[in-house]
Amino acid sequence: MFRLIYERMSRANDGYSRFMERIANVDTFGSLIFSICLFGACWAFAWYAHIIGPWVDSVMGWGPHDIDSMGKISWRRMWSTSICLPGILVSIALYVRNRRKRRN
Repeated sequence: MFRLIYERMSRANDGYSRFMERIANVDTFGSLIFSICLFGACWAFAWYAHIIGPWVDSVMGWGPHDIDSMGKISWRRMWSTSICLPGILVSIALYVRNRRKRRN
């Protein structure tokens, strides 16, 4: 039984590895759109965390949520941009590089 579970987990891991390799390669327009959407969603979630956090707390019934200060909001926005923007730019650069390689 454990061997069967191990084999299924190994196949799932192999499939995930192939998927991530294909997406991280950014050689197709679809993978470029996927990576931009992924980094953009992470950036938007971090950028608007002061709005999303209290909303999730109220929906889940986790209790009151303190309002973030303007300083905390600006620091969070700075860090979200500094973490996610390079990923978006690198994805675009990899796509352009791979397209030029394929053309030559």
